[in-house]
Amino acid sequence: MEQSIFFSDIIRNIYIELKKIVGTMNKRIIALSINNPIDYNLISNLLKNEGHQSERLTVENMDELIKKVDVILVDEVSNPKIYSNLEAIKNMKSNYIPILVLLSGNSPHHYWLNKGFDDIIRMPISKTELILRINTFLKIHTLTKQIIINSEQKYRTVFESTGNATMIIDEDTTILLANKECEVIFGYSVNYLIGKSWTKFVYKEDLDKMIKRHYARRNDHDFVNEKYETRIIASSGEIKNIILSASMIPNSKQSVVSMLDITYRKKAEEELKKSEERFHSLYNNLTLGIYRTTPDGNILLANKALIKMLGFDSFEDLAKRNLEKDGFEKPELRKKFIELIERDGQTLGFESVWKRKNGSSFYVRENASAIRDSKGKILYYDGTVEDITERRQAELIQKTLLKISSLMNSVEKIEDFYYEIRNSLGNVIDTTNFLIALYDEKEDTLSLPFNINKKDKFKKFPAGKSIIKYVIETGKPLFATEDVIKDLVRKELIEVIGAPSKIWIGVPLKIKNKILGVIAVQSYSNPNLYTEKDIKILSFVSEEIALAIQHKKAEEEIKENLKEKEMLLRELYHRTKNNMQVISSMLRIKARDIQDKDLLNSFQEIEMKIRSMALVHQKLYESQNLSSLNLRSYFNDLISLIRRSFIAQSNNNIYLEAQEDIPVLIDTAIPLGLVLNELLTNSIKYAFPSNSKGDIQVVLYKEKDNKLIIKVSDNGVGCPKDFDINRDANLGLKTVINLIEMQIGGKIDFSFENGFSTKIEIAKEVYNVRI
Repeated sequence: MEQSIFFSDIIRNIYIELKKIVGTMNKRIIALSINNPIDYNLISNLLKNEGHQSERLTVENMDELIKKVDVILVDEVSNPKIYSNLEAIKNMKSNYIPILVLLSGNSPHHYWLNKGFDDIIRMPISKTELILRINTFLKIHTLTKQIIINSEQKYRTVFESTGNATMIIDEDTTILLANKECEVIFGYSVNYLIGKSWTKFVYKEDLDKMIKRHYARRNDHDFVNEKYETRIIASSGEIKNIILSASMIPNSKQSVVSMLDITYRKKAEEELKKSEERFHSLYNNLTLGIYRTTPDGNILLANKALIKMLGFDSFEDLAKRNLEKDGFEKPELRKKFIELIERDGQTLGFESVWKRKNGSSFYVRENASAIRDSKGKILYYDGTVEDITERRQAELIQKTLLKISSLMNSVEKIEDFYYEIRNSLGNVIDTTNFLIALYDEKEDTLSLPFNINKKDKFKKFPAGKSIIKYVIETGKPLFATEDVIKDLVRKELIEVIGAPSKIWIGVPLKIKNKILGVIAVQSYSNPNLYTEKDIKILSFVSEEIALAIQHKKAEEEIKENLKEKEMLLRELYHRTKNNMQVISSMLRIKARDIQDKDLLNSFQEIEMKIRSMALVHQKLYESQNLSSLNLRSYFNDLISLIRRSFIAQSNNNIYLEAQEDIPVLIDTAIPLGLVLNELLTNSIKYAFPSNSKGDIQVVLYKEKDNKLIIKVSDNGVGCPKDFDINRDANLGLKTVINLIEMQIGGKIDFSFENGFSTKIEIAKEVYNVRI
């Protein structure tokens, strides 16, 4: 913490001139010129608590305020006109007003000391130390005024009571006078110090510098008063850091020297420097991007992570870019983000798309806040940026897999199924040129049931040495650039069939060890359209696609023979139901041995899901129409099942309100059963803490436009006010949302008023007669 109490000019004036001035001694008025409102309020309140009076120092009230002020406290960003007037005040010989400067942790102190200001205070600072420092200067101010009023007879008292180690030095370096504070710094008595040369106490590496300055003051009449840092050796042998202020007594060769021990402050600075180095190391090694920009988008600060994230080589290179003008793929979203910051001060979790130096885009999650001045004007924006491209990619892939999985049950014709696969994959990879090739091992031929291609329109051809056959033979994905293709041709491993590609990637459609065919994408013009990540994506979804194709082909075969196999299907439902009940019983038996509460809950949740699906098959087995079941009857039985399962731990009423029978397909009944099971068990577990009593209602009906409506509500404790379903929902609720929106194609909404309620709307036809 930088501090200095230098008043050699006053001692010099007392020593030579001893003027008298009249002033009141009981006033404690501190003038404040502090730009930061937080610091201003903090210091003002502290002074008030100490019984002092604080007043804001401005250019307008400066002349009047100086007449009554005891201490002035300014910061480094005050009005420049104030500084120029303060320098004039420092040159006043008739009155001494201490002026202290607040500095931030890294601002240099030499400028302020050389300007004649009495002390600097490093922020942040403890309240105790701040008050102590201000009270010290109030004491000094009072004492110096007392000196001037009471003339030379008070000199010794002031000299001893300054709070600083002070000496008068003769031309030959002899110490003529020293006060008691010198004993604290040097460890020697005053009597020992007087008559000794000060050179005996100076650290040897600083001695030459100090001797040169000592004689320069005496030989050069224009030599200014000087403050600088040096080192002395105490009686204990300890090397101490001090701030030394020296000035000449007019018309003599003697000088007044004031010293302030800053040894502990130096140690603190060293520790602070180490901390700053650690901070900068952490700052630059974070994977999270950090920035500061002006309100119009000019970049003031960026760490290495952000520089790399945006594809720049250095901060200087990045600083040439305006973030607001060319940093975002969708400026309208950025504008919305800025409006939220300006309105709320801080916005968390905003996701957008940024652009790199090369023009490519990536997804980010951004936090930012607006930093304002005392008048509320925005000075700059501070923010953090997280690259979430891989996470978003993973989410898109997961959604694609769910979509492909749901396509098996939502698309009737296999040709439409192929189109939907292409459209779904188009969310994560370019499918402009896209094909699905199926391999006939007996005939060694390739058929292309689906081939969207700008140049080639093949339907079926001999597999031969085609690149597709090569992938089938190796059983591995192939990322083929032009050079790779040329190399394979040169080695006679493949032959080019059709128009040559700039880039081609293909992945085998494999189920276990059997390869059905290949899924491939390609480009005839852009060799950089795909990367190694794309082939990983294609590989990741290929098995699901293979299963879907196989399932879809099998489903079509089943449809053709469904009527002839009705008894077999009924038996299948019966066996499925029995098998699920066996699994449920095994889980229930196993759960008896489980002590861990969370694991036991997981077993119970799995059991309930299995039992809800088993109930579907039981209902189908009992129905005359094997294609559908009665949703009202199914819900009623499922509610009874859940009520029995939780009878020991629940004190709630669960009831169903349904006025009509509603037939639904098994494809709709199973996910709806899982959804109802999840919503009811959630209400039972979380809506009524401490086994409190409440009601859970299920409403089922169809509107005039044949839209199916399901409402599940409870009158329990509800959710916190800041609950965000997209952010805070547990895995069960997220599964409910995916089942309704992705698999069934419905709409789901939640309400948190008077408990928790869910409304599900399914507009599509939930029952079509199957052939």
